[in-house]
Amino acid sequence: MTATQPPLLVPIASTHRHAEALLDSLVDHGRGTSEELCRRLGWPKGRFTGALRYAREHLCPSLGISIPHPTPDTGWTYEATTEWEPVEAGASYALGLQETRLRGILRDVKTIRPLVPRGSQAWRRASFLEKHLQHLTDTMSEINGSPAP
Repeated sequence: MTATQPPLLVPIASTHRHAEALLDSLVDHGRGTSEELCRRLGWPKGRFTGALRYAREHLCPSLGISIPHPTPDTGWTYEATTEWEPVEAGASYALGLQETRLRGILRDVKTIRPLVPRGSQAWRRASFLEKHLQHLTDTMSEINGSPAP
């Protein structure tokens, strides 16, 4: 490790083992909320979050398994699946959350950009965000079949 590299907080090998344990639990014992899975595995929430991310990014693609985003309709449960329906439902829910966040950022940028000194770096950043977030939200509205707000 060099002086410019921060130390790893959790070794990759541990994260990999935790992700395997999470997948094993979901496959062998079925779905569960994050709280249920933490209790089942004896983990704090942070370990669960790290294992979930690692499993989704590194293990699931090679195994042909997905752990979709939980939704209110499933009681916020996580599951390991090879089925399309839970993936589609989780993706739709997560995209809705992200679309709402993007619209909120666009609202804030539109409010503040006129108050930022024109030509400054902050103004250029705000202008870039406004242009591209507006394009994203308009396109999403068009795809969803609703008029742009």
